[in-house]
Amino acid sequence: MSSKVILSDYEMDEKVQEFRKWISLQSHLPQNIEKMLLLRYLKTYNFNLDRAKKLLEYSLDIRANNQHIFTGRDPLSPEIAGMLNSIEIVPMLKATPENYKVSILRLIDYNSTNFVFNDVIKTFFMFADLRLVSPDPNPELADGEIPIFDMKGMTIWHLFRINFSTLRLYFKYVQEAHPVRVTQCHIINCTPLLTKIMSLIRPLLKPEVAARLQFHSPDTDTLFKSIPKEVLPIEYGGTSGSIRDMKEYWMKKLIERRNYLKNDSNWIVGKVDSNNNAELEKE
Repeated sequence: MSSKVILSDYEMDEKVQEFRKWISLQSHLPQNIEKMLLLRYLKTYNFNLDRAKKLLEYSLDIRANNQHIFTGRDPLSPEIAGMLNSIEIVPMLKATPENYKVSILRLIDYNSTNFVFNDVIKTFFMFADLRLVSPDPNPELADGEIPIFDMKGMTIWHLFRINFSTLRLYFKYVQEAHPVRVTQCHIINCTPLLTKIMSLIRPLLKPEVAARLQFHSPDTDTLFKSIPKEVLPIEYGGTSGSIRDMKEYWMKKLIERRNYLKNDSNWIVGKVDSNNNAELEKE
């Protein structure tokens, strides 16, 4: 891993201006990309502009070819509103001491008939896009991301509702095209069903990503070895407030940025060379 590059605000602004200048010459790219999002692409590759350009093009190419997932994302639409009553995607309001962001993803409606997998993934990426243009817990850009997947309520019937092509798309995007460094990934409330789940997803995981997975059985405190209690909500043994309050904060953000998320011109561009991801490896 390369050493962390630290730039002044002025130097980051210069990088963004250079990025914008290049984008202005690319007719197949949207011209309304927000500064915070450009900084995410730059940060992912330690402010290497050439690699950030390739990542941006590759991300947008995947989106253009999978519009059923990456467009039509109105938070108030029946499909999205329905998913927000079935699942929770809750980013924490504090970062870890290493300046990593943490989020919890879990079922709140255990009825598998309401588990519409394409809508789950669409909702996930909608939240991910919201976070990419929202300030991080600390003044400086986060150095990584830690997702926590809570398996409580997951049944074999949920697995039967997984669309494998969409699952493959999800892992392709988050591992190759998302301007985020996943530093750890925690699976909590593990049950014997996890064996079946892992047999489904393990072939889709890159070795370096699989190595970051950590598993936690119910009623254990092993999660605290990696994530301080000060970061987690009280429902998970933490001291950082309730998950309900955190969810309310992010739902307000979601509505505030509704027009941004609905605007498909932010994402859909002319098709670019899908081989642009060649030789890319996140620092």
